[in-house]
Amino acid sequence: MISIDFTLILVILNFIILLIVLTKLLYKPLKKFLDEREEKIADDLKSAKIDREEAKKNLEEQKRILSRSQEEARALRKEAEKRAEEIEANLSALAKEKSEKLLKEAQTNINSQFQKAKQELTKQIGKMVISLTNKVLEERISEQQEKTIITKLNKTLANSQKKS
Repeated sequence: MISIDFTLILVILNFIILLIVLTKLLYKPLKKFLDEREEKIADDLKSAKIDREEAKKNLEEQKRILSRSQEEARALRKEAEKRAEEIEANLSALAKEKSEKLLKEAQTNINSQFQKAKQELTKQIGKMVISLTNKVLEERISEQQEKTIITKLNKTLANSQKKS
């Protein structure tokens, strides 16, 4: 049979005291440390999850802002192109208008110069005719008669030019 002696009881008692002391001194602080660490890790995970969700939201917001900015840039570009086309059309119209005005002025100037040259030529022709007539007739015509003859010649020339 097993004999229980006093040493065995002392060893068991020592073991129980050692367990109590270790529990008080070592186990409870160790358990507290592990619980705190576990809690800190859980908090860090929650914080990381919140930060990740916030980062996703920020990323989505940045994407929306970028998309909106690109749309605004496209709209501004289209508006600028439209304005450039309008300016180009206006400048083209102004240039055409100016060229037509210059052309009309030039045509008017040419017509005026032509009429002046025509009148001068008519006068010279009239004087030459009178001069030749004077030589042929050897008689001098008065200034009033000269003007009358020139006027008649002008009318005759004008009528002949209108016909042609």
